[in-house]
Amino acid sequence: MEQAIFIDKLTKSYSLKKVKMKALDSISLAVEAGDFVALIGPDGAGKSTLIKILCGILDFDEGKVEVLGYQLPEQKNAIKHHIGYLSQRFSLYGNLTVEENLRYFAKVFGVDDYKQRMEKLMKAVDLGAFRDRLAKQLSGGMKQKLGVISGLIHSPQILFLDEPTTGVDPVSRRELFKVVEERVDAGLTVIMSTSYMDEAERAKRVIMFNEGRIIQQGTYDEIVSQAHCRVIVVETTQPVNVVEQMKGKSGVRFINPIGTTVQLLVDEVVTMEQVANQLKGLPNRIYETGLTMENLFINSVMLQKKEHEKEN
Repeated sequence: MEQAIFIDKLTKSYSLKKVKMKALDSISLAVEAGDFVALIGPDGAGKSTLIKILCGILDFDEGKVEVLGYQLPEQKNAIKHHIGYLSQRFSLYGNLTVEENLRYFAKVFGVDDYKQRMEKLMKAVDLGAFRDRLAKQLSGGMKQKLGVISGLIHSPQILFLDEPTTGVDPVSRRELFKVVEERVDAGLTVIMSTSYMDEAERAKRVIMFNEGRIIQQGTYDEIVSQAHCRVIVVETTQPVNVVEQMKGKSGVRFINPIGTTVQLLVDEVVTMEQVANQLKGLPNRIYETGLTMENLFINSVMLQKKEHEKEN
């Protein structure tokens, strides 16, 4: 497969009150053409910084970055017509209509035969009926959908989505991903940052960030195979007591109380029988459930913390 993105030992720092803070700490990764990659992690983990660097918006301190074979930052102007970008905040023209925004971006990118493509894109996200509405009068979900199709009007090779569904209703969210996934099937490369773990499960590959570092990457199945953990759920009328009983127990990596249940992220060798014995009759029911992307992310963070402790 052709490589769309290549990064080697990329470092980016910001100065905060004369103190340098690393937003990205010597990260390396590669993305193949036609891949759909989700960058996940908490706010401040470095996801948006990475996307802005890959779009040529931000320069960086050290490392090597290639996008579609172009070296950044030296050749950042050369990639502009080959990428689409949707930022976290709505950044289109509020005083232009839906159709006027699309026509404007088509002209900016030198696309003359855009009309048929524009109609198909508006239809795909149900914006056809709102073509004459000012962008500033659209709902949050409609604005994001307009942002996505504006980024697709010139048929880019890579689409960057930075937290695309923040504040978006479930129906608009589903429509947005339908359009994105159709374009991926047609060969588009998509890089999406998100704080929503369920969204990451839509991607072909996931890259987990924490504190400016990549802590895990791969397909869902690859990450599961490397996690060596399981989730045991305890249903109980005494969740506080369950939490207290399981704190610090050998093999327990993370405890997550949710209402009348307590999720235990444990080593793969820990059994439900062992948990039941430790809780001495507190549970009403114990069962195992599949690992979610959130479980896998928490597990990777726990492993990162252990590595830090060893280093220090």
